[in-house]
Amino acid sequence: MREPLPIICGMLLNDLATTCNCEDHAKSSADIASILDDGDVPLISVPVNGRLCISRTSLSRGESTIEFAAISHVRSQSLAVGDGSSVCSLRRLQSLVDGLPKASAVSSESNLAFPWWIDVVCIPESQGKKRVNAMIKRIFEAAAAVLVLDTKLCHWVPASIPDCRNAIRQSPWMKRLWTLQEISLARRVYFRFFEKTVSLADIIGSQECALDGTIDGRISTVNEVDIFRERGNVHDKLECLDRFDEDLKSLGPESMTSSEDVSSTMRNTPDAGSHKPLDTKDDSKCTSKINKSILDKSRLKSLLRLGYLSLPWFQLISDQYEYSQSQVVMAKIISLYDVKSEKGRNAKTYMSTEAKLMALAALQLDIALEEPVG
Repeated sequence: MREPLPIICGMLLNDLATTCNCEDHAKSSADIASILDDGDVPLISVPVNGRLCISRTSLSRGESTIEFAAISHVRSQSLAVGDGSSVCSLRRLQSLVDGLPKASAVSSESNLAFPWWIDVVCIPESQGKKRVNAMIKRIFEAAAAVLVLDTKLCHWVPASIPDCRNAIRQSPWMKRLWTLQEISLARRVYFRFFEKTVSLADIIGSQECALDGTIDGRISTVNEVDIFRERGNVHDKLECLDRFDEDLKSLGPESMTSSEDVSSTMRNTPDAGSHKPLDTKDDSKCTSKINKSILDKSRLKSLLRLGYLSLPWFQLISDQYEYSQSQVVMAKIISLYDVKSEKGRNAKTYMSTEAKLMALAALQLDIALEEPVG
């Protein structure tokens, strides 16, 4: 790994800040807000030696009216973009987007810069948080390609595909919850390393070759459709994760201070598999004991992250023990939130939001939970 430098993907940001005199894109915020108010998604592109261009697309059932790329990144790591930053910063990111196979093919045919989306530019602060969260999932599902930018990965010089995989496992991007949510339904995912972009398809394909007894590290030509062949089943899991996420967001910021609170409360929590309705007295007793203030929100967020890690394409870029435990967590989430199953229907009918969250919080795992950062 190279020594940390003030760069993102090969761009010297400090030098850029002192030498660039081009216009900023702050004045584009009003146009972007107008597109969002119309129910569409704003996209940006920056032609070489050209001005910032703003376009729009409409999304429906995971499809977009025009092809575009989306950038997934760790927000605490500065990409030198945002309201008021220079177009030069965006132009450097444009070059990375144009280098993606899908974008390269389209750009060469049309001779135009490939449009792309990034939250720090395409979501003004004036937009409601709940509305934005719902939109982001649709954006990453509809994107023709997703480019992952993480400063640790951008400084990493991988010697092989397995080296790429190990670097991703240790990256801050992999430790976040929302980054996993962003690519949970992405079609094509690419990770940017130092002067090199590697696709998730190659990383997974390389590991599959190793499991078949061939040499690990070989870049394979894996069809993304094969990687996401469980897409239909994944949608059902994602619906359960979304319901868990909504319940989690309904909590306040308080956390419990003792694991004993969980045990004592769980003794009064109805079983998700129970067929017997709660009587008024029991329900009142349960509600009084299960208080939002004793729910450990950090632990629940960690469990939600593990739920996302249970999705099939994370298996070969996750730690094997963590992935194994993610299956345990996902099974519990399904039992509580899958309304297509009998247990899930019973939980919806007879268990309060707090009771379901407490049942998850009490789940015993073989590994220490790592709290999602950011």
